[in-house]
Amino acid sequence: MVATRPLRGQTTKLKRLENLPDFTFPLYWDSMAASESMKVIPLDPSSVEYRTVKEAFKRTVTKTVMKIERLQNVHLRRAYEAHKKQISDKNAWEGGEREKLLYHGTTQENWYSIMKTGFNRSFAGKNGECFYSLQLQNILAIIS
Repeated sequence: MVATRPLRGQTTKLKRLENLPDFTFPLYWDSMAASESMKVIPLDPSSVEYRTVKEAFKRTVTKTVMKIERLQNVHLRRAYEAHKKQISDKNAWEGGEREKLLYHGTTQENWYSIMKTGFNRSFAGKNGECFYSLQLQNILAIIS
């Protein structure tokens, strides 16, 4: 689908996303079937999204990033958006939610539970684990 500006004649490609009635997919998400509630998307190391996440992560950790995946979990995204709105409303007088990127180390065994149900302090494990998750952006980075 293409949109054209009437006066300038500029055209822009539009990406059509199929949304659930009570949820809007983020624009950067890959398509998901109506029956899917969770999908893991491996990011291409040459993509802007991959490089942005890697650079942010490397500012806090000196480990080697082996791969980065985007977690698309509809239920966690709904909870995130509701919580973000609540914080933004509460902090409106200070300029909004002031979102930060947070990393969480865990074991490979706990990784799937985090993807399905979100973070739980009991998944924290020992220091120096090899799996890190970026909760607010739903990104999984595996490092060595």
